[in-house]
Amino acid sequence: DGMLHVRHSVQAWRAFVEGCASTEIFVVAHSFGGASLVDCLAIASESTLGRIRGVAFTDSVHWLGQGCVQLTDGDLPEAARNVLKDCALHWQASEAPLDSEIDAFNE
Repeated sequence: DGMLHVRHSVQAWRAFVEGCASTEIFVVAHSFGGASLVDCLAIASESTLGRIRGVAFTDSVHWLGQGCVQLTDGDLPEAARNVLKDCALHWQASEAPLDSEIDAFNE
């Protein structure tokens, strides 16, 4: 059940990431983990968002359009969108050479 995975991810984010003492946070989100991360970012505090330095999506199935947050009605808050714009890259399987831009993820 995908929603069970998302709920678990958000619960773990609240329990372990929100309260951690780390000054820098780096995240790797693979496949459906990318969609779950979007929900985590939607509930993340401003303090936590400010500590995120990098997000690596790998073959992720997330999207950032209208209705991208699965556990609540609504969209990703602007502060979370800005973190992704500034700190995230999405690597996808492709025949193109490594690190070729396939689509404009951060625009």
